[in-house]
Amino acid sequence: MKSLLKIIYDVVVGLQYGDEGKGKIAQKLALIPGLYQISARFNGGPNAGHTVFHEGKKLVLHVVPVGILARLRVNFIGPGCVVDPVLLKAEVEGIKALGFDSKTIYLSELVHLITPYERKIDGEMNKRLGTTCKGIGPTYAHKAHRIGLRVVDVFYLLSSNGTEDYSDIEMLEQFIMSYPLSLMPIYRQDWLSASEESLKEWAEAVQWLGENISIAKANFFLSDGEARKIFSERKSVRVLAEGAQSVMLDNTYGTYPYVTSSNCMPSSAPAGIGLPGFATKGRVIGVFKAYNTRVGSGPFDTELLYGSGDLICEAGKEFGSTTGRKRRIGWLDLPDLQYACELAGVDELFMTKVDVLSPGVTGSVSVCFSKGGGVATYKQFDAWDSSHIKRDTDITGSFRSFLDLVEEHLGIHVETVSVGPNANDLVRTKPTPEGVGYR
Repeated sequence: MKSLLKIIYDVVVGLQYGDEGKGKIAQKLALIPGLYQISARFNGGPNAGHTVFHEGKKLVLHVVPVGILARLRVNFIGPGCVVDPVLLKAEVEGIKALGFDSKTIYLSELVHLITPYERKIDGEMNKRLGTTCKGIGPTYAHKAHRIGLRVVDVFYLLSSNGTEDYSDIEMLEQFIMSYPLSLMPIYRQDWLSASEESLKEWAEAVQWLGENISIAKANFFLSDGEARKIFSERKSVRVLAEGAQSVMLDNTYGTYPYVTSSNCMPSSAPAGIGLPGFATKGRVIGVFKAYNTRVGSGPFDTELLYGSGDLICEAGKEFGSTTGRKRRIGWLDLPDLQYACELAGVDELFMTKVDVLSPGVTGSVSVCFSKGGGVATYKQFDAWDSSHIKRDTDITGSFRSFLDLVEEHLGIHVETVSVGPNANDLVRTKPTPEGVGYR
C-alpha cells in the first residue's frame, strides 16, 4: 500500500472587505522556522494584491503565495484560482529578480486561464460593481458554463501527439482561437477582436511560464503525487493556505452582488488547493484592520465620507495594490466582524493598521458595536500613539480599552497587533512563553 502524506492546513483569511494586511501576516507565519513546508493560494486571481516587504523592498504578490519569500519548497496556486498568464509572468519575473527560485511555484493544471476575451467582457459588463476589470468574473462564469480554458488544455492537449510541447507559438495561437468557438459561436466576433490585440503576448507568456515555473498535476497531494516525492523524507507536512479578498466579499455570504467571484471562506480552502479528504484542518487565523475600508461599490454602514476618512486614507496609504484606487474609509464594525468570525470559524485574530489611528491623524476613534433597527451605535475612544508599543506590557490606556472591547464583543482573543507596515512590526498582546519564539 502506498504511504499517505499526512497534511495539516492552517488558513489565513480576511474578515472585512479585503486589504486587511493578510499578506504581511502570512509572510510572518511562513517565516517561522520549520512550521510550514507548503504555502498555497486557494481562491481569486490577479484581482488580489498582497503587499509585502523583502529586505526593505516593496513587493506586490497577486497569485503567488507569500511563502515564496520564506523559500518554502512548494508554493502552490490551486485550482480554485484563476490566472492571467501575462500578469503571472510579470509577477514571477519580479520574484526571480529578488533571487528566489521560481521552480518552487507550482501551478495546478486545473486552474482556469484568463484570456484577452474575458478581460474585454469584464470591462464592459462589471464596471458598476467596481471590479478590477481583469477578467476574473467572466473566467469563473465560463468555468461554471464548462467552456473555460484550463492550464491542462493548453499544456497537455496542444500537440496532436499528446506531448507537453508548448513551444510552437503559432500552434498555440491556433489552438486558443479554435478552442472556445465551437462552444460559444455567438461570441466569435468579440473573441476575435479581443484576441487580435493581445493573443500573441498571451501565448508567449504561456510558453515562458511553462519554462520557468512548475506545472502540478491534479493528483499532486495524493499518495502517488509529486508532493509525496518532494517530501519523501517526511511523514507529514503543514500547509499555510492564504485566502484572497475576504469573508464579506465571499460570493455567497458577502454583500451580494457587491462581492468577488470566488469562494473566500476557509471551508473552501481544501477544494481550492486540491487537498485530499483526509487532510486535517488546523487553525483559522482571521485578519482585520483597526478601522474598515472598502474598494468599489456596495453597502458600507460605518463609512466616513469627509474629514477623518480622508486623513486616515492618506495616513494608512489606503490605495489599492492592484488598481491604485482610493479606498473608502469607515470605523470598525463589530457586528459585521462578529458575523465574519462566526462564519469563518476563526480561532485567533490579528489586528492591523493600529499605528494609523494616531492623534496626528484623528482626534478620536469610534467603534460600531450595535446596529439595532438599522441604526449604528458607536463607542468613542481617544486616538493613541502606538510608536512605543514593542511588547504586550506597552499596550495601555485608550488602545487597551479599544482592544478589550473588541475581544469582549467577539469572544475571541486578538493574538497580535500590527503597529507598522513591515512583517517585524507585529506585537503579541500577551506574554510569549520562553523558547517559543514569535508564536
